[in-house]
Amino acid sequence: MQRILVIDDDCDIGDLGFPDSLVSIAEKHGVSPQNITIEITETGLIHEDSVALDILTRQRLKRMQLSIDDFGTGYAMMRQLKKIPATELKIDKSFVQEMTLNVRDRVMVQKTIEMGRDLTMHVIAEGVETEEQLDILRLFGCDSAQGYLFSRAVPAEEMVTWLRTYSTQLAHASVQSGELFPWQPQ
Repeated sequence: MQRILVIDDDCDIGDLGFPDSLVSIAEKHGVSPQNITIEITETGLIHEDSVALDILTRQRLKRMQLSIDDFGTGYAMMRQLKKIPATELKIDKSFVQEMTLNVRDRVMVQKTIEMGRDLTMHVIAEGVETEEQLDILRLFGCDSAQGYLFSRAVPAEEMVTWLRTYSTQLAHASVQSGELFPWQPQ
């Protein structure tokens, strides 16, 4: 089963019933809560109050995954990493796209990957557009990557066709390379 990503744009972060509602919808459609990832932006966490932390904790207790998006662009990120029960860290594309040109960005990406892995978080690099960026991320041990190198945004009505095509290409690449996910590090 693939993961389902729910992007929380702060409209539900204050609703104590949101975790229960989401689990109810998931169960209705035969989806395990552990296959759901709630993506919250780092800047959206600025307003971390006790209600928001309670809701995020409830989501984790219901086995949903929590992803901090755009990591590195917000305020007080280290404090948030300490408090938020996140399972996934997404490095903002502004660091990833500049890391081939700027040693500071490269070091920041490398150290963010190391920190995420040390905290047993799944680390995703956003905004990957070149093979050179992907090679560096592999070298640093990044868990996953996303960006235009793999695909542009796909309209909802084209998603099924895209998934079929991509799955076929991935299966072919996997057989040739011997890897399950060719873009992930060994």
